[in-house]
Amino acid sequence: MSKYCRKCGQPLEDNYKACPFCGTNVNERYERKQRRNIEVDTNEVLWGILGFFFPLVGVILFFIWQEQRPMSAKYAGIGGLIGFGARILFGFASFSLFFPFRIFGSFF
Repeated sequence: MSKYCRKCGQPLEDNYKACPFCGTNVNERYERKQRRNIEVDTNEVLWGILGFFFPLVGVILFFIWQEQRPMSAKYAGIGGLIGFGARILFGFASFSLFFPFRIFGSFF
């Protein structure tokens, strides 16, 4: 028991990650390091719009930003998936509507 809680002063074992008395995180260095790695998310909705119009970019940004910018990654990924779905849906709809014109020349 060489460590003491910095908040309540209770003695702690060396393997404790949090104080059992007050719940304060014992490993302050790890907490600071994690805070530095996470960037501030800004313009999340704009990333979603970009992902909608360029779905591949949205999905790539989702995988790149998962750890560092989770909210931007979420919006970019959702925009990318919706963009892919919309392209498939509109492509199928346009094929279904205009394919009879190619065969018969006009409506039956």
